[in-house]
Amino acid sequence: MDQPTRAQLENLPVFPLPGLVFFPGSLLPLHVFEARYRAMVSFCVARDMPMAVGRIAEGHEHEQPGDPPVFDVMGVGRVARHQELPDGRFNVVLGGVTRVRLVQELDKIEGYRRFSTELLLDRSRDPSVAAAHLATIRACTLSLAGTNAGAAKAIGQVLERQLAPARAADALASVLFGHPDERQELLENLEVNERLERVADRVVELVAG
Repeated sequence: MDQPTRAQLENLPVFPLPGLVFFPGSLLPLHVFEARYRAMVSFCVARDMPMAVGRIAEGHEHEQPGDPPVFDVMGVGRVARHQELPDGRFNVVLGGVTRVRLVQELDKIEGYRRFSTELLLDRSRDPSVAAAHLATIRACTLSLAGTNAGAAKAIGQVLERQLAPARAADALASVLFGHPDERQELLENLEVNERLERVADRVVELVAG
């Protein structure tokens, strides 16, 4: 999926959710029922506009449906599939394309939040290190198949996509890490090899039982 344009990054709709960290390279199903976010989805579908999905800051989850503070690094996705229901609600699947940092909140449109943002680019110093981590993950996945078939299948489905190392790191992190703090830390880490090392360590832990 296409990366956001400069103009889109300067006027990006944001969907805050409690405990949710959205990775590039992953798919995120959403059921959208609140009026302002139904308007946001309608706008994004009509204009082929990306949206950011970010985690509400810890301890502020109860402030919905207001405008609680959010973590300033979040994933950005485009609408890959959508279904508008008769009552105006949406079922949506977002495909993650990149990560951004929020810069400034803008005036709302139809009640939903918008921010100017900056694109965060991955850093990869040594491709051979990334290749070594991916090789470890593949080898461990084969060992994992006999003891944890579900995890092995999820990892295998990502590896079969033959993603670039940065995208593989994100997609694998999305299926292997469940705690919001761990996920947020990985989302904010721009070093591809460090993310892959964390993923490889997690797979080794699963093999060790």
